[in-house]
Parts: sequence; structure tokens; C-alpha cells
Amino acid sequence: YRVVNFCRLELQKNLDLLIDSFSLVVKDFPEYTLHIYGEGSERNRLLEKIRQMGLENCVFLPGYSRDIYEDIRSSALFVSSSDYEGMSNSMLEAMAIGVPTICTDCPAGGAREIICNGENGILVPVGDVYAMTQAIIHVLSDVELSDKLSYHGSELRNKISTSAVAEQWLTFLEKSIG
Repeated sequence: YRVVNFCRLELQKNLDLLIDSFSLVVKDFPEYTLHIYGEGSERNRLLEKIRQMGLENCVFLPGYSRDIYEDIRSSALFVSSSDYEGMSNSMLEAMAIGVPTICTDCPAGGAREIICNGENGILVPVGDVYAMTQAIIHVLSDVELSDKLSYHGSELRNKISTSAVAEQWLTFLEKSIG
């Protein structure tokens, strides 16, 4: 049972929010672990935070993954806690392979452009530990919701596939040229 994120370990990603939320979640769901894949300038500070909070047995920073899709495919949940973000590649990739997804509704609004709240993902306010914790608990405790988010999130594959995007460009060019 895993909750995952994969990103650059940088301040913008507000991984403190994710770790703080997970520390509350794991009280009710002790069988779950949090795995944050990636590298960055915040690595050592985050490791120290995990140690100080006594979470060494349930929060892991495995570093960069050469096969992230295989590493996250069977995860219960992908959670992005960024303070600001454009169009998050990790969010798109997690959704496309069917991992239920929770993201902060941060500026510039990339997650809001893709996630229909409660249908193919969940949006939570930036920096809100309570809302993030409640969203994680809601998805982990509601199998029907988790399955719904997974199913509708994976439909994104069809919308962003190379052939679908090429078809949209072709249609656009045909209309532009006349």
C-alpha cells in the first residue's frame, strides 16, 4: 500500500505539506507508506524532517527512478503538494496510467485545467494540511471513489496521445488554411 509523488525535491513542491499530511494519515492507515521519488536541493532537509518526526519506517525518498511507471503503477494514490506549478508532467503521467490523483489547486492552474474535481482527480487548496489529509483519507477509505478516479484519470491517455494531438493540430491547420 503506497502513496507516491515523483518530482524535483525543491521548495516549490512543498513536500513538507505532503509529509505533514501523511504523518496524520498514517495514524489511521498504518499499512501505507509514502514514497517520494526524485532528487534536489531539499533532499537532506527532508530526510532530517522525516527522522525528527519519527517517520523513517513509513516515508521514503528513494531518489531518481529509471522506471518510474513501473515503480508507481500499483500505487494507491499519487499526491502533488506544489505551491505553484504549470502543467505538471508527473500529474499527467500518474493519471494516464490510472493512479488516483490528488493535487493542490495552485497557480498557474495546470491541475485545474486537467482535473475535474471528484471525477478524475481531487483538487485541494495550496498549503492546507487539513484539506490534503482529508482528501487522502477519503480516497484511501473509499474504494469506489478510488476506482472512479483511476478509471477517469486514465482516459487522459486518449486525450494526450501523439495521434490525438496530431489530429487536433491537423484540424486546426485545415481550418486556418481554409
